[in-house]
Amino acid sequence: MYQKIDEILSIVLEAGKAIMHIYQSDSIQINEKKDSSPLTDADLASNQIITHGLSKISEYPILSEEGKDIPFEIRKTWEQFWLVDPIDGTKEFINRNGEFTVNVAFLERINSEYIPTLGIVFAPALNKIYWNDEKHAYCAKTDDQFKILQESIEIIQATTAVDPFKIVGSRSHSGPETETYITELKNIYKNVEFISMGSSLKLCLVAEGVANIYPRLGPTMEWDIAAAHAVCLKANCNVYSVINSDISNANSTMKYNKENLLNSHFIVK
Repeated sequence: MYQKIDEILSIVLEAGKAIMHIYQSDSIQINEKKDSSPLTDADLASNQIITHGLSKISEYPILSEEGKDIPFEIRKTWEQFWLVDPIDGTKEFINRNGEFTVNVAFLERINSEYIPTLGIVFAPALNKIYWNDEKHAYCAKTDDQFKILQESIEIIQATTAVDPFKIVGSRSHSGPETETYITELKNIYKNVEFISMGSSLKLCLVAEGVANIYPRLGPTMEWDIAAAHAVCLKANCNVYSVINSDISNANSTMKYNKENLLNSHFIVK
């Protein structure tokens, strides 16, 4: 898929354009899903653009948050597939704080495990986009016409600097486990800073070297993180599963295309 990266970027940018048209309008249509989470007209518009665009450039199946009811008996036969979150951070979108993203990932079965090998994360309200190819992870600015500013493209890498040690965490979701873990980190590192951020941007901040670690000790779904995980893998960081709440043994890479698409708790570092 790397040879089609420009086409995939164009699809994601177009979805971001449609989202911002609704975001900047006087009203946002909000419905409620079966799980009581919000669904906006922007989610649906983005999903339609992405799924239509991807189906035109490839024959691989698409698993999207807005089209997730594909039986595991079918999904488990896939060798490659697209994993899409049309808008990650719908609450951020509704609250109009700009911290929401469009996420498109391509996953491949490698040695019996599904690996996100390509990812694009676009924050249209912030004019920032992240992606990877076979060699590197990148970030760039976008202009008001939803085009990538070529002169702004940078190769990104996770940081090894720990003074200050920067923790990024959720703006909309937190809990006692996370707070306890942050307290433990403050006991280890002399100078600790906390960055509050929404959506999959938290993973990208670790990939970009803006933060050292992102602990997520709460529920997420596979489509929430797969695209940013692909970026992380090319930026010398990873998404590690926390099993049975044992944070000290978080050394197993996140699994995808599970029968239950709910993620385990995880740490990005």
